[in-house]
Amino acid sequence: MFSFLADTDKELDVDSNSDSGTEHGSISISDKNDSDTTGSDSDTPLQDLARDTKKKKTDDVNIIKRGKENVLNELDQENEQKRINRKLRHEQRRNDRLLLAENSERSKGSDKQRQSISSNGEPRNHGTQRDDLAGSTETNKEQVPCSQDGPPKSQLQGNVSGASSEDIDASQPAKELKRKRKRTRVMYSKAVFDGEYYRHKTESDTVVPIRDGSSIFIHKRAMKEVKKASTATAAARRLVKAVFSDKALIECSVSGRPSNSTRSGERVIRPPLHADGVNEILDFIEHRCTKKNWGKIQETPVKRAMMDVMNEDRYFLHLQSQQQEQQSRQG
Repeated sequence: MFSFLADTDKELDVDSNSDSGTEHGSISISDKNDSDTTGSDSDTPLQDLARDTKKKKTDDVNIIKRGKENVLNELDQENEQKRINRKLRHEQRRNDRLLLAENSERSKGSDKQRQSISSNGEPRNHGTQRDDLAGSTETNKEQVPCSQDGPPKSQLQGNVSGASSEDIDASQPAKELKRKRKRTRVMYSKAVFDGEYYRHKTESDTVVPIRDGSSIFIHKRAMKEVKKASTATAAARRLVKAVFSDKALIECSVSGRPSNSTRSGERVIRPPLHADGVNEILDFIEHRCTKKNWGKIQETPVKRAMMDVMNEDRYFLHLQSQQQEQQSRQG
């Protein structure tokens, strides 16, 4: 009996232990759940921030996509409008060409009709007009006095035939009159230079001919400067100042033609430079061009360079004279 009681006590202890174990176990599980819930509550702001940033990114991407779509739609509309305008212009040009061709065919048909009428004879309704014209010509002949010659013979014959002006124009093909340009040549008297053309007249120790056997002379120092020139125009500028005198450079011109400037209201006519000197300069520059491989010489730019030098000298003297006048007025 005592053994039975001991066994029952053991069972009760086991049950109590198991109950306490379950209680402790439940308590630990609940603590764990509480800790998990507290952890989830602490992570919610970060998740919200990440969610918001992701949403903003998607919104931005959608906005960019919409903008691209709008731009593409506008471009498509613009291209479509251009295509429509191009098509309208093409149709208008085609219609214009057709209208022009139709008008040309009509004009050709009218010309052919006129030619056929003129070749076959006059229309029937021109008979009365023929009689009237014949009568008018007879009266005109009677009224013309003897002292006058009267109208031209061709005009009288045309009127007597009775053909109208339209028939005459149709029977005679129109002749295109070419306009000839009327060339007028202004005659002018060349001025005469009464000074010395050349700077050096004879050869000496410091003066040499511009070429072998030439009668035009130049200073040795000036010849060295001329040979240093790298272009034909630069050589021409130096040669004209070394060959001709200061008075000739100021009072003369290269060709002797009237100048284009009209300071005093009239074109200035200056005497030409001596032709021998100008030709010697051109020959020297031509020889220099072949020697230095500058290419073929062209007289126009060379003469233009000579004219520029002479104009510069004249303008310099003009400025000097103006300064002297101002100084004299102030003094």
